[in-house]
Amino acid sequence: MCTATDHPTRPGVRCACPNPRERSARDRANHAAKTAAPPAPGTPLDAVPPTFDHQGIDHHDIEALQSLALGIAEAYESDVAGAVVLSNRGYASRLEAVRTLGAAVAALAEEHAGITADEVVESWQTRLQTALEDPDQSMQAARTGLIAGEDPETLADVRCLANGYRAALADIRDMGGDLEAHMPEDYDHEMYQAVRDAAQDYPADWLDASNRHVGELHVGSADRGSYNDMAAYTPYETRPLPAAVHRLRDTTPEIEFLHDPPRLIATRAPDLDDPTGQAWLVTNHEFVPGYRLPYGEGWERHEDTANSGWIRSARQQAGEGPTRLVGALRISPHLKTTGSSSSRYAAVATHELAHRMECAVAGLGQMEADWLVSRTTRPDGSREPLVHLGGAYGPHEVGYQGAFIHAYIGRAYDQQATPGAHEIVSVGWENVLHGRMGSLIGASSQYEADHDMKHFVLGAIASAGARHP
Repeated sequence: MCTATDHPTRPGVRCACPNPRERSARDRANHAAKTAAPPAPGTPLDAVPPTFDHQGIDHHDIEALQSLALGIAEAYESDVAGAVVLSNRGYASRLEAVRTLGAAVAALAEEHAGITADEVVESWQTRLQTALEDPDQSMQAARTGLIAGEDPETLADVRCLANGYRAALADIRDMGGDLEAHMPEDYDHEMYQAVRDAAQDYPADWLDASNRHVGELHVGSADRGSYNDMAAYTPYETRPLPAAVHRLRDTTPEIEFLHDPPRLIATRAPDLDDPTGQAWLVTNHEFVPGYRLPYGEGWERHEDTANSGWIRSARQQAGEGPTRLVGALRISPHLKTTGSSSSRYAAVATHELAHRMECAVAGLGQMEADWLVSRTTRPDGSREPLVHLGGAYGPHEVGYQGAFIHAYIGRAYDQQATPGAHEIVSVGWENVLHGRMGSLIGASSQYEADHDMKHFVLGAIASAGARHP
């Protein structure tokens, strides 16, 4: 683990990483692969160089990186003119420029973090080997965490790198800002905060594009995270359900729960014209057991020997306006929180927001399409066939194998129904920031490194939709 207190290459400057390392990452960053040729279509993962910067761009030259980012954005928004701009700079394709920029961002990020990806992996491998050789059975849980790359030390190093990526991207363009999002009335505050936090890891230009997007963003919860850019939404108002008058037995107590758990509450109605005295008002109620105050308004504490919790009048939704199309972002919690946030929603919020950006940010979807083609085209020029993703995925979920570290990365969407949709920036940025799938650097026995994907994702975030200040 890194232990330094100052920035390794700028004395007196604190690292962006809260746990930096004494040795400078600059010694290893951008090594021999700096002059390597771009990986050919279909190149196996183990043959992709860890740093792809064949143009020799200086990752310390922030103005040069910003200029390249603007050129890439122009190339993807105005095909002919942009391609000429990049060609004049020596790039054979738009994708080549994205990869080059991403490699430079990765090198800059490692300096900010004070630790390199290679050092993270080497440190993890050393701990793993030591744990595997330890016969102590009480160490089994620790070994399991190490095998997955989810031990505390590895996750701390991964957080260093994640903070380095954030800092490097912020050197090139403005990051974070205000994300306009509509939440349901009884929203989960943790989920809401996770979405707000995830937005800070995306460029300010992207958030502006999302806020201007034709479909306003609506956030809710679901069993599986998703994003639908054309979801039907009807504005509504929530109102309490009206009470009903019932005739009950005269022995009914002054207040009685008629169901267990209490959903219906009967109260005597003495003001009603009822000579028998048996008229009662029965109202529907919502009941939440436990001590934690539920989300929403109108809750009152109820203590009972059989049912203790929170109760309020049940509500109904009444339509208030015409139906319109919105961007529906659905978040599901993860059981484990392994990344840079303690929120169980953090990783999914990062992932699903990327899909929102694919719809709102010009050129992002085409960048992903270019990269997917480059990774799934055979040496003879033919494209790999689509196959089912396997496992528990639905029958409609198909994709390309492409030597990806996880089949879902190659998922193919109907581009007419969901234009721009891919699982590249979404999966890649989620993993890099939140320590999943070995963070794309191979810090897990279950996943290989994919530096080419990491560089592409960083290059895309650094350049897509970039605007002159």
